[in-house]
Amino acid sequence: MVSMRPKLPTPALANLTIAVLLLALAALGLKILNRISTHPELISTSLGIEAEKLLADIEHWKFTDNTTKIQRTFTFSNFMEAQDFAQKVGNIAKSENHHPDICYGWGYCTVTLYTHKIGGLHENDFILAAKINRL
Repeated sequence: MVSMRPKLPTPALANLTIAVLLLALAALGLKILNRISTHPELISTSLGIEAEKLLADIEHWKFTDNTTKIQRTFTFSNFMEAQDFAQKVGNIAKSENHHPDICYGWGYCTVTLYTHKIGGLHENDFILAAKINRL
């Protein structure tokens, strides 16, 4: 008897399929790419040296917590400006389905980014940092 069950792709083929899909989606825009991260363990790269390159592309951010997070402190002339900025960061993060740590007080707002699900950095953290820099 011939089995009618379809063959599952090998892990290498599955990874290649994901890579091709991500390249195609990248052409459609970062917002779509951000939404694909339902399985970040499959699409995140080993961010060792690549993380250094990604960090170099976003001004004023630095690694924290053994390079598992990125952080930037923004300065303002008063409390209300810092609070308004924190709200804008929250709005961008909500639209990207991301959850940064935001701490603000008189004249400052510190934003810390990492992907909670994987306990470290993902490409989406660097994308969100670049978007926050544009505020």
